[in-house]
Amino acid sequence: MSIILVSLFFFFVSFSVAYIMLPKIRTIAKVRSFHSLPNERTSHQDAIPNIGGVAFYVCLMLSFRFINPYDDLKITNSIIPGLTVLFIIGLKDDLVLVSSTTKMIAQIVAALFLVFDNSFHLTDLHGLFNLERVHYFASSFFTIFLVVSIINSFNLIDGIDGLAGFISIVIFSSFSVISYIIDDKTLFLISIVALGAVIAFLRFNFSKKYKIFMGDTGSLILGFIIALIVLRFFALEESSLLRMRLPLQNWPFLILAILSVPLIDTSRVFLMRIYNGKSPFDADRNHIHHVILDFYKLSHFKVSLILAILNLVIIGAFLPLVYLTNQWICLTFTFLLFGILILVFNRLKLKSLNKTLQTNEKK
Repeated sequence: MSIILVSLFFFFVSFSVAYIMLPKIRTIAKVRSFHSLPNERTSHQDAIPNIGGVAFYVCLMLSFRFINPYDDLKITNSIIPGLTVLFIIGLKDDLVLVSSTTKMIAQIVAALFLVFDNSFHLTDLHGLFNLERVHYFASSFFTIFLVVSIINSFNLIDGIDGLAGFISIVIFSSFSVISYIIDDKTLFLISIVALGAVIAFLRFNFSKKYKIFMGDTGSLILGFIIALIVLRFFALEESSLLRMRLPLQNWPFLILAILSVPLIDTSRVFLMRIYNGKSPFDADRNHIHHVILDFYKLSHFKVSLILAILNLVIIGAFLPLVYLTNQWICLTFTFLLFGILILVFNRLKLKSLNKTLQTNEKK
């Protein structure tokens, strides 16, 4: 059977399972008072059920049984335990809260399951910055660092309705196209399953009557899936990468473009917190979605759509660069683009603060 037909079946099943499960999860959460309560950082005014990520876990775990025939390297054997660890910690955090240290340890443990699978090891830089082979321990450290970084980046953008969902759609759609081109059926189907579950979730995330959040359960799971796909992309053999028909040294910049919005947001927020003498992990309303929301007073849907479109525009801007230029031009463009966007959002934040101060003075 054609892999396209198989993927359509996976998408339909994933979407259907999530669509059926989410209202039932919401009912249980309402009865048991599993809610996200409003506070000074949130943009919602009511208590909202926050364990929608349970549906993501179920969809992915069910899919692994049927992805198995396409999984020649058996990478799902390393994915399942890490995914389960994050599911447990995420669910506990949504229900009773856990410390940031506990969540960090859980992320490292999840990453270790990938460290011990050579299928996720970066071994060859293909001449990036004139480097070739990568030492095993350096690769292991890179695996842990990348998993923790991407999970936290994705967790941090889950601050308003629809944003994590829209960004997920951009990322997993991009990953599915790449996976199809390089003929990696396992990554292709995992991306399709994630897409189906996220699209079903958005139906309820934007609903006034049946609203539900994915919670840390969902953001940790999606972040982990994104991280492991990125690791597999970096660990691919040269023969697979050549199917992309781009200079191998430019490959990481395409991945960077796909993850641009979460990475820009996290970089900006961490730099601002450190500059202000705060812990990088202190919560606040300095994220780019908060900046746009506070300055332009737009709806969550519009802000989420704007940032998803921004992510697509960045990918579109990088495509001709990674195909037609060299790694040094890509690197320069990356620093310029990320720097400009960080400065633009900082400017909007200052204007928003000034506008708030002026309003308060008038009162």
